[in-house]
Amino acid sequence: MKKTVARKTSSDYLQSMRLWTNFFAAGGAEFAAIARHAKYRDQDILDIGCGNGRMAIKLAEEARSVTGVDLDAKLVDFAVDYAKSNSVPNLHFAEMSATALEFADQSFDLVLMPWMLHMVKDKDQALREVRRVLRPGGQLMVFGIWGDCDYDRIARHFVARRDQEINPVVCYEEPLRSVFGSFEQEVLPQDKSFSFVFPDCGVTVEAFNFAFKNWYDKQMSEKELNHLRHLLHNYGLGTHIELKTKGAIYVCRKDS
Repeated sequence: MKKTVARKTSSDYLQSMRLWTNFFAAGGAEFAAIARHAKYRDQDILDIGCGNGRMAIKLAEEARSVTGVDLDAKLVDFAVDYAKSNSVPNLHFAEMSATALEFADQSFDLVLMPWMLHMVKDKDQALREVRRVLRPGGQLMVFGIWGDCDYDRIARHFVARRDQEINPVVCYEEPLRSVFGSFEQEVLPQDKSFSFVFPDCGVTVEAFNFAFKNWYDKQMSEKELNHLRHLLHNYGLGTHIELKTKGAIYVCRKDS
């Protein structure tokens, strides 16, 4: 496994990233979904696209081991520092690509791909790697976001690449069938379970500004920021801003 070399992290970057992760599924909907579909207690788990380790950290409380990988070095460094400073021996992180997993065959009982498969260019290769590192009878859980969610509706005002909606058939169903043969699907409920709920408009603007800058190389002008503030008022819930998601959970099993 590739050894992660410690780097100086950016506190501003990490703080901005947590504007997204801290206000998403705060009620534990992701973990409830994992419990419904997969055995994770005393299992070896791989979290692909682990970000700052928010899911991996929680799962490590009951799993035998949890390994998180991500391409974002800043987030991986944060997660590594957390595991070391909190003395969590069964929690490991590394900077790694989903399409080139540096693990031996049949290393994991459960692989999670939370909200990231749509961003992988070679989805079939990533899923072949998942199948390779899964043990016989092991499971893959993909948390998939669909197009035309609240985030998409807002983002397409500013980022040309968001004009094309995420097609669930192309992004998830066809690649999963190609590599695993079949899958189970649970459509996300259209309620607060999987919503982003921000405390106010200002925090939401900060989160979008971070996303546009770091994920799409988009620098927002003051005029565009004002337009964003205007759009966000349509998603107000009292003083809060609630952005509903659309998507599904896909579950595959590696045949024995």
